[in-house]
Amino acid sequence: MAKINCNLFSKSVLALLFILYIQDITAINEYDAEIKQTENLIRKYIEQDKKNADSLCNLLINNSVENKYGTCLGYFYKGEIAYYQAEWSNAAEYYQKSIECLQTFNDTVRLAITYNNLGIVLLYQSFYHKALEAMAQSLEFEKKLNNRIGIAQSYQNMSLVYENQENQEKAIEYNLMAIKILEETDNKLDRAGVYNNQAVLYSNVSDYKSAETFYVKAMNIYKELDMIDMEAKVLCNIGGLFVKQQKYEEGGKTLEKALALFHINNDVTSEIHAYGMLADMYARKNEYPQAIFLSETAWEKVKDTDDFALQLRCLYSLYVYNKKMEKWKEALEKLEAYKELKDRLLALDSSAEEDILKIEMEHKLSEIEILNNQNNKVKNYFGITVILFLFIFIVGIITIRLYIRKLKK
Repeated sequence: MAKINCNLFSKSVLALLFILYIQDITAINEYDAEIKQTENLIRKYIEQDKKNADSLCNLLINNSVENKYGTCLGYFYKGEIAYYQAEWSNAAEYYQKSIECLQTFNDTVRLAITYNNLGIVLLYQSFYHKALEAMAQSLEFEKKLNNRIGIAQSYQNMSLVYENQENQEKAIEYNLMAIKILEETDNKLDRAGVYNNQAVLYSNVSDYKSAETFYVKAMNIYKELDMIDMEAKVLCNIGGLFVKQQKYEEGGKTLEKALALFHINNDVTSEIHAYGMLADMYARKNEYPQAIFLSETAWEKVKDTDDFALQLRCLYSLYVYNKKMEKWKEALEKLEAYKELKDRLLALDSSAEEDILKIEMEHKLSEIEILNNQNNKVKNYFGITVILFLFIFIVGIITIRLYIRKLKK
């Protein structure tokens, strides 16, 4: 389970997709009591009863001959329903229809929200250029509204696009712009999230000192807000940071602290992630028995859940670690179980192939990183040896010349 990221909240901006400013929207004449009531029902059903919510959306669209604003809302919420079902193409289509409709009403608030949501959907489809265009539109509307939280959110989202494009320099730049705005507000929770994002970005470019600084800033806010679950997740990130720097003692202690907090909060998923990171740490130290023990502990916790991705991680880690120990029977058993689960998952969801490849690549990249570190150590040792040899050689020459001079005298 190499390099499992406990950053379960760094992309918390995605959870803000559905914020609505109803008090501002009521100023629109077309937003009458009947439409408002229907909208409230849709929002009530959207996560629990999507079929009913979709029917209400169709009702808004089809019965809005006299009131076109209902059509705008109907398309918007059909986009939300598609988003919840991960139907990205449908979501993008409905958001676009909603935007075309809202533009006739010059509804700045809803246009800002809808462009933001469209940008996120386009990001999921890897249409990065179009995603940035939609987010830039959202940003312009947020600036017109002077909504500082919305402006910061737009910068965060754009940073996320650049990160996915592996343009870390731009990602850092835009996230810092979000930080600058949020530091001028009293919104501590959002500030903690954006600090954590910045730490992740610095970690991506191996600027571990800066990453640690921002993780600590985030953790201090969560401590102040008495949010133990979030504090534990940042601790987990810091532990992973230490492991990357081969500070194994500090990393182990930090991950164990995070693990204890996850256990107290009954956060089983994060607990499994932490076990995986500890296992990876011991694997990096070539202490495979301990890595196997921790991965087995994680497997016992995840095997009866519906989290197939975590199950695959555990099984593949156990296969790799047992193979390293030359426990061929155990390695083969875990590999067969992994393949069986992988085939079952792909049969249910063919789009899971990318996640599966990522699991396998994590171990390969981890091994490459370990080999590079070992090679660097060998090079360093070789360099030190050469310097010592030259030093001894020069001292020896000087000593011999002094001795010969003494004999001549």
